Amino acid sequence: PYYAYRDSTEKIPLEYALFESSSQVVDPATGLLYSNMFDAQLDAIYFAMTAMNFKTVKVMVTESGWPSKGSPKETAATPENALAYNTNLIRHVIGDPGTPAKPGEEIDVYLFSLFNENRKPGIESERNWGMFYANGTNVYALDFTGENTTPVSPSNSTTGTSPSPSSSPI
Repeated sequence: PYYAYRDSTEKIPLEYALFESSSQVVDPATGLLYSNMFDAQLDAIYFAMTAMNFKTVKVMVTESGWPSKGSPKETAATPENALAYNTNLIRHVIGDPGTPAKPGEEIDVYLFSLFNENRKPGIESERNWGMFYANGTNVYALDFTGENTTPVSPSNSTTGTSPSPSSSPI
């Protein structure tokens, strides 16, 4: 959801992208209600695959995450938002609600990425999707169990106390 949010900040609320929306978006074609962008994007894939007669193919999300740092124009790329997104994604998947189009269906997701890639070319955010710096210290403290029920949002999240990735050799 990060790139879709980044490219449409005037249309998409940050809370919707971070699984923190208190309102729902109605899909005009189906009437389904969406409280987060992840489910809307995943259902778009399901509908496209069904239209191509691949309804029974299992979908696995192989990369989902949020960058912890970006260029000056990428104001949503923060450790707080990365922690909020990844925590809320884990809780969402563990809670096993499925999506509005496929309620109760298991969602397989791999978080992107384990480590920041401080030598990767491109814009700043491309190097900062990891949960850990290259030296192994955490960028933010993520609960992988999904059991901590304390609400995580940019306003109340905490980040790890780690050295700057530029001072950490690979």
